Amino acid sequence: MSRSSSQRQQTQRNDVFSLLPYAYHEAGHAVVGHVIGRLIALVSVKQATSYRGCCRFDSYTGSAHHHDQWQKGRQNPELLTILYAGAVAVSLLCEQRGWDYEVLRTSNLQDEAEIEQLSREMFADDAQQNMALDACWKQACDLLTTHWNAVKALVGELLALQWLTGAEAHSIIGEALGKEQVDWRWGVLQADPINQRRTEFEVQLKQLVADFLKGVITEQELDEGMAKIQQERLTILQSTPAWHFFGSLF
Repeated sequence: MSRSSSQRQQTQRNDVFSLLPYAYHEAGHAVVGHVIGRLIALVSVKQATSYRGCCRFDSYTGSAHHHDQWQKGRQNPELLTILYAGAVAVSLLCEQRGWDYEVLRTSNLQDEAEIEQLSREMFADDAQQNMALDACWKQACDLLTTHWNAVKALVGELLALQWLTGAEAHSIIGEALGKEQVDWRWGVLQADPINQRRTEFEVQLKQLVADFLKGVITEQELDEGMAKIQQERLTILQSTPAWHFFGSLF
């Protein structure tokens, strides 16, 4: 292996490692949102802004299907549970790997500010607020501990693809949980054109990696192949009505 190739691989490993806490953070939001009943719009660790990730939920479509309990004005404590899920996922990751949580805590600062604001709007005094926050943290912890395999499955896909549509995320989580999507979200997810081709993209990615490991293609050809898949996915996303919402994240 040449020195330049070795340095490049080290850089790629460092890039993946730097994204790891953000991937677990966003996967935590997504898995808890999925289990509780929210409709995921997009999960991403693509660095488009100063923050290296996002998990967006589609409250508008939820309300259109008579599930308006997720609107901020509805005073729903489970909004806090979902917000806490990112920090809880990173905390569990650090606990498992013996890492210092405080070093990776920066991925949670934005959520902490929103949790503080929402909880003060929901609860009249500090005692109620503190009791509710403790309960929401525990709920997030219990859900993620129970469904940790789904978190890891989603993280693996995020690190490989950088972003997933909500339909892809729901499908990956559902498969990891061994449960078929049968609620009101299923009809929404079936219409997603990227999710319809998820198996095809997975096969292409696996074939690229297998060819590289066998020496059939070069590292540059591997990178070019993965970039081609990413561009095809992005082109499909840009053709959907949701692009006006997602575009600012890319």
